[in-house]
Amino acid sequence: MGQLNMEGGSDSYSEESDSDLSDVPELDSDIEQETQINYDRQVGRDAAIHVWDTQTLKCLSLLKGQHQRGVCALDFSADGKCLVSVGLDDFHSIVFWDWKKGEKIATTRGHKDKIFVVKCNPHHVDRLVTVGIKHIKFWQQAGGGFTSKRGIFGSVGKLETMMCVSYGRMEDLVFSGAATGDIFIWKDVLLLKTVKAHDGPVFAMYALDKGHMEGEVWGLAAHPRLPVCATVSDDKTLRIWELSSQHRMLAVRKLKKAKSRITTVLFVDSFVGGRCCAFSPDGKALAVGLNDGSFLVVNADTVEDMVSFHHRKEMISDIKFSKDTGKYLAVASHDNFVDIYNVLTSKRVGICKGASSYITHIDWDSRGKLLQVNSGAKEQLFFEAPRGKRHIIRPSEIEKIEWDAWTCVLGPTCEGIWPVHSDVTDVNAASLTKDHSLLATGDDFGFVKLFSYPVKGQHARFKKYVGHSAHVTNVRWLHNDSVLLTVGGADTALMIWTREFVGTQESKLVDSEESDTDAEEDGGYDSDVAREKAIDYTTKIYAVSIREMEGTKPHQQMKEVSVEERPPVSRAAPQPEKLQKNNITKKKKLVEELALDHVFGYRGFDCRNNLHYLNDGADIIFHAAAAGIVQNLSTGSQSFYLEHTDDILCLTVNQHPKYRNVVATSQIGATPSIHVWDAMTKHTLSVLRCFHSKGVNYINFSATGKLLVSVGVDPEHTITVWRWQEGAKVASRGGHLERIFVVEFRPDSDTQFVSVGVKHMKFWTLAGSALLYKKGVIGSMEAAKMQTMLSVAFGANNLTFTGAINGDVYVWKDHFLVRLGKILVGTKDGEIIEVGEKNAASNILIDGHMEGEIWGLATHPSKDIFISASNDGTARIWDLADKKLLNKVNLGHAARCAAYSPDGEMVAIGMKNGEFVILLVNSLKVWGKKRDRKSAIQDIRISPDSRFLAVGSSEHTVDFYDLTQGTSLNRIGYCKDIPSFVIQMDFSADGKYIQAKHKRYFGHSAHVTNIRFSHDDKYVVSTGGDDCSVFVWRCLEVPESSYFIAAAAASHRGGSDEVPPGRQLLGKAYDTAGRTSSKC
Repeated sequence: MGQLNMEGGSDSYSEESDSDLSDVPELDSDIEQETQINYDRQVGRDAAIHVWDTQTLKCLSLLKGQHQRGVCALDFSADGKCLVSVGLDDFHSIVFWDWKKGEKIATTRGHKDKIFVVKCNPHHVDRLVTVGIKHIKFWQQAGGGFTSKRGIFGSVGKLETMMCVSYGRMEDLVFSGAATGDIFIWKDVLLLKTVKAHDGPVFAMYALDKGHMEGEVWGLAAHPRLPVCATVSDDKTLRIWELSSQHRMLAVRKLKKAKSRITTVLFVDSFVGGRCCAFSPDGKALAVGLNDGSFLVVNADTVEDMVSFHHRKEMISDIKFSKDTGKYLAVASHDNFVDIYNVLTSKRVGICKGASSYITHIDWDSRGKLLQVNSGAKEQLFFEAPRGKRHIIRPSEIEKIEWDAWTCVLGPTCEGIWPVHSDVTDVNAASLTKDHSLLATGDDFGFVKLFSYPVKGQHARFKKYVGHSAHVTNVRWLHNDSVLLTVGGADTALMIWTREFVGTQESKLVDSEESDTDAEEDGGYDSDVAREKAIDYTTKIYAVSIREMEGTKPHQQMKEVSVEERPPVSRAAPQPEKLQKNNITKKKKLVEELALDHVFGYRGFDCRNNLHYLNDGADIIFHAAAAGIVQNLSTGSQSFYLEHTDDILCLTVNQHPKYRNVVATSQIGATPSIHVWDAMTKHTLSVLRCFHSKGVNYINFSATGKLLVSVGVDPEHTITVWRWQEGAKVASRGGHLERIFVVEFRPDSDTQFVSVGVKHMKFWTLAGSALLYKKGVIGSMEAAKMQTMLSVAFGANNLTFTGAINGDVYVWKDHFLVRLGKILVGTKDGEIIEVGEKNAASNILIDGHMEGEIWGLATHPSKDIFISASNDGTARIWDLADKKLLNKVNLGHAARCAAYSPDGEMVAIGMKNGEFVILLVNSLKVWGKKRDRKSAIQDIRISPDSRFLAVGSSEHTVDFYDLTQGTSLNRIGYCKDIPSFVIQMDFSADGKYIQAKHKRYFGHSAHVTNIRFSHDDKYVVSTGGDDCSVFVWRCLEVPESSYFIAAAAASHRGGSDEVPPGRQLLGKAYDTAGRTSSKC
């Protein structure tokens, strides 16, 4: 068996096996032919199983002595400790192994006919299933053997040859694939149903809950009585979802085209997407509107067709049953008509005419007699069932009508949902609660909004929520108003939002940015509305790269919509009343704004020449994350340039006196830009829209300061020369196929520059609009060969110096090498060191974590210090007042979280490998450590009385330890019924309970991994993940009795396990014995 080495293109082999590998035997296209294969052509007299490491290719265990002829199927148990094998002997024996010990645990005869697959139960180690020729059996280990039960087909299906098998998400569900192309769905040993999946045999399968695929999702309907909903999509499927604790897909079916009344063609095997759906009042039927102008009514339980019609050419945009008996069905189309059907007779009984544009939304009144219609011309029309007679109703009378449901977006009771300068298509959907208190909307800007109903007047106050990456196409409240369902267009996601019912006046809807009080015009809801009024929706772009909107709206071709930058919000449930709140009556100052005060960090691990003096050595300039930083050396104060939208990769200072303190910086990104700015005023002087893709990793000004050269990280590492004041490109050319690290103009020239990189040394000349180069010539100098060059400097007499990766300095005359030397250069661990010219004395100006994400952060309970812990394996204590590193310790493993004890004398740190340590703060010596988990420790907390330590892990658990018993760290309890991995925890004020569970400020370029207030609330400290930086924010205060909660919003850009923006965070409250207290 070979393993392909992707870098070198060579194969590596495990050579321990001495006979042909037979797991799994190749399947012939004719299944019956395979049953005739004679395995007496021995694969191995004493067939062996090799368990080996795919990285080292070393054999970990050799299992033999149980199978004759060969082994045809293998599978590891869910815990990885055991292995099951099936032999090629006459009885197709099954053997269960402890593979590490090389011992047989149990064995039994499998089946007289061929077994193709054996699968271990992921929920129970002692259970498994086998499938094969006319065979499916469910096995239970019993001592040294197995008991088995055959699958019971009943009247649902007949016995078939099974080719593959997979367990489902629920432990009693099993899926098997048959040679006929059918998928058999089993509950325990009983066959529930069969689904036709393929024309040929199903050779392999894997069970998962899958959402909609390509295309947009627009259709959404909530069941009138059950926690169930339906969605329909451009992917030509209808799907039924369970919304209780299982959150699973109950059914899915393809949508076939119906017979057209307009043409005589019958579409038998073609399928079509859908844009709307609706349940009947009793929940037994489901109507689905399709993109070709037809619609279906299906059985809501079996999703089988009941009736279908095709009266329109354009898509069906909305569909609704009338109330009570559901006597009438209204079907709206982009043909500008609404058809009314009598459900009992299955006949069209009326047509609503008069709309001047396509129909967008329809609603029935509570009597099932009156129909309101919205059109693309922003019309609100009214028609009477069954004939479709049009009525003119005054706005004052509309409010008096009782509607069965409100999903329309036009009318006097919802005019305030529309943003300023908005198009009629910008608000896609609305849904009103049964108590007529809250109106939810979904719009083209990715927002879900809540309004108090009725929404009269323009630009009403609202709460907004973010989760969808593209436009929100539909919203619906569940039958009891406890849950709001939303679907996204291009993101194809169905999201479930839990409604929080406010019980007391001091409680807040914590998952919105805005205050919910009736504040002055400059606060609360109104301040957010004022911000939204100022947004230019047509030009605003994301500051952080988020999935772009895709797809075509129902009535439009490609409509390019730019979207407001949206702050992530938390949707955590409110605290239970049982939990005490710290200092709830204590007078506080309201934090009105945050100003970036200090950044601990310097990007040195992959950047060069990005640190410079300014103002005759009084200041230095450098960068970290997406911030350009100017630091005064005497005061230590910092100021910032924050116009970049992603990690800054390079920085250079214009050396010409005419352009004093002019700085250029550039960043990573799909379409990166170069910013030229004033280091003192932080004003942007020019923005160069790059031809480079992926990013710009080096820039440099020419001798006169008028030109700028840049090099990209694109595959050709393109070099471009700019007239930066004009924003014009002068010349551009591919630099080298390997990485270029540095490109710099000669200090006396506007036409000559040098580039160095991986086995690369080129001398360039700008000739008009062309770039010409000569390669560096090594010649015959002894011991010299072309190295990877990391740096460049220039001397008199046309000399050039380059620093090589092996420590040598190459000295060049013109483009010829003349001699070698030695020099110490560096550092890449995030430090900025000032080195004296005369005595070589060094002074560390900036210290920071090395490469690796920073997740651990804790502020001291009484001092202006804090600790950070990083994936670089270190913990560091920082002084907030003096802005310096006080101490650091090497932990040996990546760290994920940290917490001080209430007295500040100890600090607990959780590791990525499941271990945690407790350090003495003064010496950073280990007081105690423990490892009871194998996965990452996500959060760690010490109780207010210093008695207990809570440790939350990725294994969905919170462990409790008694600190009063000393360094033994005995575990006294744990919480194990947490539905997902623990993200953050907080103790109640009395230490009896723990809960396991934003204006926005820009500075970090990647996800913000942690955030903490200082002990006196004067500072907020935040840590970044990929940008490896620690930011200190100064709080600007106004006197007020209120609270301020700092929340870290993860703007995900990578493969980490943080929570993406807008995803729902739910938690529970636990006492220190691990018992659940109540929802929080």
